[in-house]
Amino acid sequence: MKLPAILNEKLLSRAMLGVGVYFAIVKPLLTKFNIVDTKEEKAAKQKVEASKLATESGASDSPYSWAAFFSKAPKDVLIMNNASATQFAKTIHDSYNGWNWFTSLNDSEKVLGVLSAMKTQSQFSWVCKKFFEMYSTSMLEYLKQMFSEQGLIEFNLKLVQKPKYKVG
Repeated sequence: MKLPAILNEKLLSRAMLGVGVYFAIVKPLLTKFNIVDTKEEKAAKQKVEASKLATESGASDSPYSWAAFFSKAPKDVLIMNNASATQFAKTIHDSYNGWNWFTSLNDSEKVLGVLSAMKTQSQFSWVCKKFFEMYSTSMLEYLKQMFSEQGLIEFNLKLVQKPKYKVG
């Protein structure tokens, strides 16, 4: 059954009008009243979700679970020497004192400094391994005590933005 040309033209013009009204009026109102996220908000949420997934302890690509992380590493991956990793682990451990709230807030900057000194996620993973060997606790669990939830998300975002491996 074929519709007359006039009816097809009316349907097409109404459909185009509806699409125009949606993009010109409805969508801006939805974003203005925070019913629908903007592109920037969607991108930020995706980054946060990626940081949560990539840093869950036990995930195969998480730098916090160093055994699984290095099982997928290339053969000639560059990491840091043991003395540097031990010093970084000690700095992270000493920067948090659970009993003194004022120093724990100020010393989280030391942990962020340690992270910024590392070039790759594999170096951070090596420090996690040394941290576990020295203190018999997971780095992720220790950082959860130190940072607020938002602070840990920001820390993990900085970690995830680093390249995984550097091959030499």
